[in-house]
Amino acid sequence: MPKLSPKALLRRFMLSNNIYLLGSFEAGLTIYKQQVRALNLVWSMIEVLPHRKLERVAVIGGGFAGLTAAAALLHKGVKHVTVFEKCAALCPLQDGSDTRWVHPGIYDWPEEGSNMPAAGLPLLNWKAGRASDVVVEVLHGWDRILENKSPRQTVSIFLNVKHLRIDRTAEVEWVGEQVVGLTGEMPSGNRGVPSGNKSKFESIILAVGFGLEPTARFSYWRNEQLGQPELVPGRRTYLVSGHGDGALVDLFRIRIARFRQDRILVDLFADNTKLVNALRELKRASGPMSSKQLYAEFERIQSNPTFGFKKLLENLQKRLRTDTAVVLQMSPNVDAFRNIFRTPASFQNRFLLFALYKAGGLIPTAQKQEKLICDQYGIAEHDIVKRHGPKPRSAVEDAIDGSLMSVCRLRIAYLERRSSQPSTICWSGGYWHTPSKKLDANPAGDDRSKATWRREYLPQATETFVTPFAAAVAGYLESLGSAGSDFRVTLHRTLYIGSEVLLQQASRYAGRTSRLGNAGRALGFRNGTIGHAATAQKIVRTRPKAAGQSDSGYRIRLRRDMQKLNLTQHAQPMAQAVRSILAVPILAANRKHVIAVLYADSTRSNVFTDRCVGAIKQMCERFAEQIEKVTALRVGNFSVPPLDPPKPLRGLKLEILQALDKPSAPHAPTAHYLNLEFTDFVSVKEGAI
Repeated sequence: MPKLSPKALLRRFMLSNNIYLLGSFEAGLTIYKQQVRALNLVWSMIEVLPHRKLERVAVIGGGFAGLTAAAALLHKGVKHVTVFEKCAALCPLQDGSDTRWVHPGIYDWPEEGSNMPAAGLPLLNWKAGRASDVVVEVLHGWDRILENKSPRQTVSIFLNVKHLRIDRTAEVEWVGEQVVGLTGEMPSGNRGVPSGNKSKFESIILAVGFGLEPTARFSYWRNEQLGQPELVPGRRTYLVSGHGDGALVDLFRIRIARFRQDRILVDLFADNTKLVNALRELKRASGPMSSKQLYAEFERIQSNPTFGFKKLLENLQKRLRTDTAVVLQMSPNVDAFRNIFRTPASFQNRFLLFALYKAGGLIPTAQKQEKLICDQYGIAEHDIVKRHGPKPRSAVEDAIDGSLMSVCRLRIAYLERRSSQPSTICWSGGYWHTPSKKLDANPAGDDRSKATWRREYLPQATETFVTPFAAAVAGYLESLGSAGSDFRVTLHRTLYIGSEVLLQQASRYAGRTSRLGNAGRALGFRNGTIGHAATAQKIVRTRPKAAGQSDSGYRIRLRRDMQKLNLTQHAQPMAQAVRSILAVPILAANRKHVIAVLYADSTRSNVFTDRCVGAIKQMCERFAEQIEKVTALRVGNFSVPPLDPPKPLRGLKLEILQALDKPSAPHAPTAHYLNLEFTDFVSVKEGAI
């Protein structure tokens, strides 16, 4: 799918003039996808709207999406942001929810990269964990946004907003309590007294979420004990009504011991790549399939002995709880189990539902009368779990007055039936940590400020892994005695942001230098010496300086090379004193993509001799061998689908920098991506539950 322009993207969020609806009617109801939509919206607003439309912005809703939108507005320099939340705390649904596990990408399984434990967001990032812990992590990020805002920026937070209406002129009236404090949590914030107010805003983001489930006895996010073993003898029978993701997750928690969305996939599929690949191919082709067709495809996979479904079934049956039973009430329009798979639930949960059915782990029923089901199976009223979904339209309409409704009723109906707000990244890499020329009248452009620009999420485990390697190469250079008193070494890894391929500095500079450059910066894949090495897939170094060659002439020609390579587009200029440069690309196992580029420079001439380059190449190969050998229990290298790298710059004629045909670039024997990440994940198979 081609990348949307900011203008085209903004139209997809527009509810009325200057009023934007964020994600209420979209498919893919995950925290991560809503945060991406929020960042997409703010990116398009900043890029498209005139400055005056960004002076005062209101965000209606203090959940994950609303808070992410507010954080993005503030971080890019919007002067006045007001957040309204109807509950007594920010992120109220998930706050304190200890029984729900959330993961940024698991509902995209079995796609590559879906098991990545970190959201990898540039703002309000988080890792897979209990919903309550994710709230704490996101609110901590919100704290940092507020602590680092400019003195000229103001933020107003209103909680316990019991009445709020938006009119067609973007004026808001409300009754709520203004809170002074970093996160707006009542224990740490100073609560104001309730008051009625009204104010005009230049733009409004309506991030009211999906609303609560009107038929549920308890909200999906409230704590309960469905996943815990019974403490009295016997078998307890539950009725689960519905077959969306919420219902199916509760079904699995009731019937599968120690169930967790990510853990069950490893426990059932870790040793069966053929089955995973078959399911991956099926998912990519299953969009227009009917429920019966998908059920038939699942049965085809089951009947093929090479896919190992029998082993999966045996493992699943061993995990079935003996203290529970479940009756699954199907929707009124579903008369047979094979017709249930047109549900909007994720592919992962639909396949697990199929497997659980084949394992005898549930009793489906088409009976529409709840009382008859309960009487037949002896189900108590408090053991009924209803998951019929929220009513997002009601949440939207509750915030709109009659004058606004009269002009956007048709637009609401259109958005309700057509999901069109992308949950894939549309902004450019490094965007959120680069000053906005529109919103910042005097963006700092000196070397010190540029050293912190264009930062993207860098996993701590990756930085921890890379830093000693950079230090080892720096130690080798120092041992030669020819690198001088000012030299530095770092490693840039390939990074994918949406459809863009970048190079991210993965460690601080090692060596002896005071020159700037922080870990986490993301640079263009074709920019500078590292970009030249990455696109050419060859080792690049400065040509030896000949005896008698003037130093000033060498320096001038080297700087001309840097201009041709667009070095300063994303980074500070190269120091005037640098005379020796080396960039060593490390190729992936397929030798078609680049995993990383080692970079070193020095203020001395002729540092990177043939012997030195050969030794550093060998060090890079030994380093690449270790990427997939990290076997620590809570660290893993998480691969993602590779993107085709940009092609080298055309007609490039360099004077000092040279791409070497020999030695060839080092390569990894098995790794395709450098993305080591800490995780608290432990498989049941490892016996650590």
